[in-house]
Amino acid sequence: MVPSGGGQQAAPNNAAPAAATPKITIAVTNSWTDTVNGTLFIHDAISITGGNADVQLRATDLALSMTLAGGAKKSYLGLGIPAPQYSKISALSSQPVAAYEVDPSQDLGRLGAITVPAHGNVATTVTFLITDPVQSANDNRAVTVR
Repeated sequence: MVPSGGGQQAAPNNAAPAAATPKITIAVTNSWTDTVNGTLFIHDAISITGGNADVQLRATDLALSMTLAGGAKKSYLGLGIPAPQYSKISALSSQPVAAYEVDPSQDLGRLGAITVPAHGNVATTVTFLITDPVQSANDNRAVTVR
């Protein structure tokens, strides 16, 4: 028999709540700077430790917080493109060859996306384009997931 009102009763919602985004931790293991045509690039080699589930990560998911020359804080997103490369003359062949600022196999911008396995560890390098004068280019290790 259908209850008065003619409609069906809704089933109780027994669904589990949506899982929270798995946490990862990031440690900067090395950092160096590079200036191209007056523009500062910061390259951070990072070690990423996975949480309870696998996570897909792109360079643009990471942010570097820096103190500007005037004292304010600003965050810069990781570059979603390969780090700069240069031409140099090979000492062996005297021909121009590509010189990479970041090893292509470690360049997160070049790789596109990586998977950080649950409870696993991944090493990669993320590059940031710094478009403002900063207090210190060496204060470059505050990398977080945005």
